[in-house]
Amino acid sequence: MGRPVLPSSVSIQPGLDVDDLLERFEVFEALHHGLEIASPMSSADLDAVVDLLQPVDGDVAVDLACGGGALLLRLAQRARIRGSGVDLSPWMIAAAVDRARGVDGLDWIVGEARDHRVEGADLVACLGASWVWHGLGGTVRAVAERVRPGGRVAIGDMRRSDAANSDSRVRLPGAIEIDGLFDEHGLDVLGRVTTSAEDWDGYLERTRHAFERWADLSQSPRTEEYRDVLGEWEADQRRDREVLVWSVWVGRRRVS
Repeated sequence: MGRPVLPSSVSIQPGLDVDDLLERFEVFEALHHGLEIASPMSSADLDAVVDLLQPVDGDVAVDLACGGGALLLRLAQRARIRGSGVDLSPWMIAAAVDRARGVDGLDWIVGEARDHRVEGADLVACLGASWVWHGLGGTVRAVAERVRPGGRVAIGDMRRSDAANSDSRVRLPGAIEIDGLFDEHGLDVLGRVTTSAEDWDGYLERTRHAFERWADLSQSPRTEEYRDVLGEWEADQRRDREVLVWSVWVGRRRVS
């Protein structure tokens, strides 16, 4: 299994070295090879997010740090949207292009989500990439700036669990704080989708199987290095699951 060759239909932000990005994101590919959803969300969770976003024909949708394109593809199944998916991993964009064969209206971009400038989109999402804007506060602000008044947003990431609200060691925001961030940036919360413990178990199992498939196919000299990364990552997930949960907030920008 070699590195993917991106088709000419894929846009690449100026100044990016695709070969460097392929090397940089190979470990993420190893842990998520072939996975439709590269997060703890179940298929039902993602459908619930789409339900809350309520796409309609003609919507312009943007998914920042889109991964393998699962959200845009499900939006496109519900309505005739025009969508753009942006991700810095060429591996993820190559997978998105492959999954989107035969689906009209979707464009894919290798690039930094923070540098993808768009204003007035109907739907804007960023699931699991708050590091792009140095935290959830910056992510909420960036997404709110890109959606039109009355448009809908979906923002997902790890948060402090309700049970850990009194634990000062957990620095991530809790549900009440995230509600406050939405309000601060002119977004009314429409709903929240939170993964279950079973979803987490399923995610850990999927990533383990994905890695083993990748290892068999790639025969990479870095297999054992990445296996160690996977083990450390799994240990972190199990250690933190009592105090951290994964949630997606869906909101609407106020029409002032």
